[in-house]
Amino acid sequence: MLKKAESFHLECGAEVTELSLLVPQAQAEMLERKARRHGMTLGQLLRRMITTHPVFRSPEYDEECASA
Repeated sequence: MLKKAESFHLECGAEVTELSLLVPQAQAEMLERKARRHGMTLGQLLRRMITTHPVFRSPEYDEECASA
């Protein structure tokens, strides 16, 4: 799955945007623990979660990626 996230980054360009998220401390800690259990950073886990979301399997995603 992480390779899929990396391929999305390569397919749609090399630009990066920083996002700030406000989440409850307990959720952030849970996500951090889950990431560590899977040998990932929190950022890697969040990128995986985003790129495996169903929106990336929609026709709109294909059009946006093609125009990037």
